[in-house]
Amino acid sequence: MQVYLYARSGHSIGLEATKRCATIANALKEFEPVLCTSDFRAGAFAKDLLGIKKYVNTDVIDEEEYVQTIQNSKHLLTASLQTALESISCGNKPVLFKREDKTYDEELISMLNIPSINSKNFDNIVKEFENIIQNYPKIKNFNNIDLENITNTIKAEIDGYNRLSANY
Repeated sequence: MQVYLYARSGHSIGLEATKRCATIANALKEFEPVLCTSDFRAGAFAKDLLGIKKYVNTDVIDEEEYVQTIQNSKHLLTASLQTALESISCGNKPVLFKREDKTYDEELISMLNIPSINSKNFDNIVKEFENIIQNYPKIKNFNNIDLENITNTIKAEIDGYNRLSANY
């Protein structure tokens, strides 16, 4: 399993998230984590000054690799509610790490019974994550919807439009 750590970075954001993720990456070095940054220079900074072995600019990670990561991660710690929902739809068991700088749809999290962690302490986060995955709660009210009828209707509309515009 490949471990990816995402650090939001950039000119207007700074390097604090990169520094925090580099600390976590160094603590998890046995897993050879890849630091993902939204700014190439932040990754180079982390490699040169913070001991990071592997980094990648998130513009480089393609959608297929992202989907494979979500599909193949039985237990996933993520700060993105969307990623947690994608993981659940793949039959996996995500844990939502609630960051202080983000807002979440608490009603949806509660309705689906998605487990979450609110700690700032890395050791506590790891302990809580391990406890949650050992006693993972039942996800409620989550249904994958068959979109075939909708996509067929859209395709038919597009085909009709293409036929109309081809006549001109």
